[in-house]
Amino acid sequence: MRLFHTVFVLTLIALVCGCSDDDKHSVDVKNAVVKAIESGNPKDCQTVLADFERENPGSINDCLKTVATKTNTTDACKLIDKKDKIADCTTDVALKTRDPLTCNEIEDATDKGNCASKVLLVLMNDAEEFASEKVNSAYDRLYGEGAHCNKLEEDYELAECHYKAAIKYNSVDLCKKLGNREGGVDNCLLTIAIRTSNRNICKEIQYHLKDTCENRILVELVKKSQDISVCEKASSEVEKNRCYKESGIVLGYASACRELPTEKEKTDCIHELNKRHSI
Repeated sequence: MRLFHTVFVLTLIALVCGCSDDDKHSVDVKNAVVKAIESGNPKDCQTVLADFERENPGSINDCLKTVATKTNTTDACKLIDKKDKIADCTTDVALKTRDPLTCNEIEDATDKGNCASKVLLVLMNDAEEFASEKVNSAYDRLYGEGAHCNKLEEDYELAECHYKAAIKYNSVDLCKKLGNREGGVDNCLLTIAIRTSNRNICKEIQYHLKDTCENRILVELVKKSQDISVCEKASSEVEKNRCYKESGIVLGYASACRELPTEKEKTDCIHELNKRHSI
């Protein structure tokens, strides 16, 4: 278990640093970071990298900053030997934890103020996004699904809002408010039909997407259930065979191909399946 944890942490640090062998963030630094995190002692950065630091100045500070941001504490920041780097490290931790009080640990008044401003800006953005969604949902509960969209004036904003609301509420009526420019209504209806497995919605589609609607629903059901017998629920023999063919080729079920009516169709289906799913 400990070996797995070590490999996981090392991999995580490598991804975060985006390091290569030629980088100053060498394997030595990554190993030091892992040891410091596992031991809970950021001073391991200094111990492990003491010799390495002579040829690679700043390596210890880089290690300490990485440990701080990965552990969400400023203990490692305080060991950094440059005040401006300490402030940067502390600010990163404050931003990651969304805690402006962390900025109070910074000595320089200007750096402290900059840190607090950055954190508060992030908090405001988070709150605005969260509050906006809550307000819109409350408005919709009072005045009807998607009613909050009516507060928008620009056509493109209104259309985008109606689409998102239609998908959120699986609402055919909201889809119909989109207008069928570039197939907006039909695409919206098709999405809801597939999401809800409701073939009746296919009847509302006006153009070419109508021809694929039932098949898309059935194939999605086969995918979710991993049961090709779903195709037997098709409204016609043609739709049933189309479902078996798509389930075979797209989903990779050879058993679905073998349900097709002729030997040629079976052979062609398996051939396409192998082409698509070959490694």
